Amino acid sequence: MGWNRRDAFRLALVAGAVDLGGCDRPAVTPQQSAAPPGYPLPEQTAGLFQDGSRHQLDNGDWVTATTKPGGTLRMPTGRLIAADPTWFGNAENLNVVPYTVTVPAGSYPVTLAMVSWPDISRVAAARLTVEQLPIQSWEMALRPGEDLAALAPGEAYNVGVDAGTMALLDEAAFTTMAPLVDSDPALFELKARDEPIEVPGTGPGGNLIAFGTGWGDGGYPVWIGRTATGSVGCFMVDMAMLTRSGSTSPLPG
Repeated sequence: MGWNRRDAFRLALVAGAVDLGGCDRPAVTPQQSAAPPGYPLPEQTAGLFQDGSRHQLDNGDWVTATTKPGGTLRMPTGRLIAADPTWFGNAENLNVVPYTVTVPAGSYPVTLAMVSWPDISRVAAARLTVEQLPIQSWEMALRPGEDLAALAPGEAYNVGVDAGTMALLDEAAFTTMAPLVDSDPALFELKARDEPIEVPGTGPGGNLIAFGTGWGDGGYPVWIGRTATGSVGCFMVDMAMLTRSGSTSPLPG
């Protein structure tokens, strides 16, 4: 049986560049405002944050998107880390490091884009809003040592997930959060797939916000949205649940 897009990403459990080889689902092309055929454009994923919009999933189902507050992320250094919290203990080998693009120190809201159909609700995307301004362009978020020119066709730099959970945190929070994964792992366990959790942290290091990753395990790209002036408007995590058809409607159908 051939791999569908969801199955391919469930196997992408390594940090750094993810090569999907002959699988049906290609990884995100590292080009501004572009993604390869079969994969949702970042502009398309951004449409999930319009309450009441309709979207087609990669399994063919049509769903209505709604947004949910995910909490406020405190960022003392402005250096964002996105990672599966169960990877914190092996951070060096699994490339759990901040992205090279930074933002001013501050506190920023996290918004979850939810898709629901009978008896199921999933996080289809997550957005960390830095500026409440329209996004004019998108680029792939990179970590130190990652080079777009080094990627072969079908490769992308993704956040690896093998616990169905992704966390956002500032670099300053990592030193306090990493030991907690071993001492009290229940802190990082989701109570429900459609509900975020916050780990407050201690002192000035900042907090952690975690949420479920769409269909579950796999590798998920992080996009940086830039405003008309070139400043960072947001970071967006795409759970790759949408079909590339691009067919959406702004109101419930």
